[in-house]
Amino acid sequence: MNEDHSDVEFAIFSARKIVDEVVFNMANYEGNPFTFVEVKMLLDGVTVGGHKLSDQNQILRLRRTWDALFQLVERKEFDLSKETALQLHAIVGEHEALEWGVFRSRPVRI
Repeated sequence: MNEDHSDVEFAIFSARKIVDEVVFNMANYEGNPFTFVEVKMLLDGVTVGGHKLSDQNQILRLRRTWDALFQLVERKEFDLSKETALQLHAIVGEHEALEWGVFRSRPVRI
């Protein structure tokens, strides 16, 4: 096994170990009320009562996006390109952004 291949495998292995925490932090930055324990439960396949479906779906989309990124890297198909960014945004932005899988076509106000 060459050194580059083992570095990529180790990076993916390491990222997979912390992905639940990363998903929790990303959701938390967006104002999602799920606690870390609830995020972990949801990502382990257990539903969590008392939360809006939109909050639950946001967490699941974040995880699916990370899984898609891992798959791209494992298949050696990842490149830092517009196409890859839009492919990942199509997953994470679904029903979250005004448009997903494309660059914004309208101005945004914060």
